[in-house]
Amino acid sequence: MGSGSRWIGIACSPRLPGLHSPRQPRLPSPRQPRLPSPRQPRLPSPRQPRLPSLCLPRLPRLSLPQLHS
Repeated sequence: MGSGSRWIGIACSPRLPGLHSPRQPRLPSPRQPRLPSPRQPRLPSPRQPRLPSLCLPRLPRLSLPQLHS
C-alpha cells in the first residue's frame, strides 16, 4: 500500500512536472514542431533583440556616469 500511495501523490502533486513533461512532448512531438516552428522564430526574434537592446544601453549609460562622477 505504501508504494501505491506514493504513486498517487506523485501523479496528483503538481510539484513534480518532470513526470508529465516527458509524457506530453512524446505524443505532440510530431504536431508541435510543425506549428511552433514558424511561431517560435517569429515571437522570440522580436522579443530577444528588444530586451538586450534596452538592457545594453541602460547598463553602459548608468555605468558611464557612475565612473565619471
